[in-house]
Amino acid sequence: MAEWELFVAQPPRDMPVLVQCAVMHYQFEAIHPFLDGNGRIGRFLITLLLCERRLLAQPLLYLSAHLEAHRSQYYRCLFEVSDSGDWTGWLRFFLNAVLLQAEQAVTCCREIVGLREKLRQRISDATRSANALSLLDLLFTNPYATVPRTARRLGVTSQTARNLFSLLTDLDIVEETASTMGHARLYRAKTLLDAIKRAAQPPSTETSASGSAK
Repeated sequence: MAEWELFVAQPPRDMPVLVQCAVMHYQFEAIHPFLDGNGRIGRFLITLLLCERRLLAQPLLYLSAHLEAHRSQYYRCLFEVSDSGDWTGWLRFFLNAVLLQAEQAVTCCREIVGLREKLRQRISDATRSANALSLLDLLFTNPYATVPRTARRLGVTSQTARNLFSLLTDLDIVEETASTMGHARLYRAKTLLDAIKRAAQPPSTETSASGSAK
């Protein structure tokens, strides 16, 4: 692990950052330092490294979707590095995964921006309340909200916040997900979350992914 940490902190200067990520991820999985969670942590480290190297301003690259969708090929490529030193196969697979998921992230972001404008128009058609639009903006920063937190963020009374959630519920933008005695009701921006779930689906099959890597 000490050698792995040194590589992450001081990689070869002529090695591209994406290749650093591929090497770093393989080595972490090969070392397997924990009893459980090595795969999740190893995939998370890829995004963290890209952010640290300033290739990503936000952690918007979700490689796990591709790696889980093509799990057999993913494991095979990792194994073949250990078994026969086939770095080329692993690098092709990894870089192709980055390409496909980056394209998917761009598509997802565009769909979310478009959805936000559609929902703003839906609200504007139903009410002149600026607070309703402000609540929508809050939901696009965190799709889960409560009345007390929303009231504080918007600087309105709790009753006003409840009325806003009632309005957005009627407009099919949010839904109540929890109402437990002694706890604040929890609302979720279901339209936004459904759009994110659809957009996060892997963009291709394993066959097409391996073919495009060649």
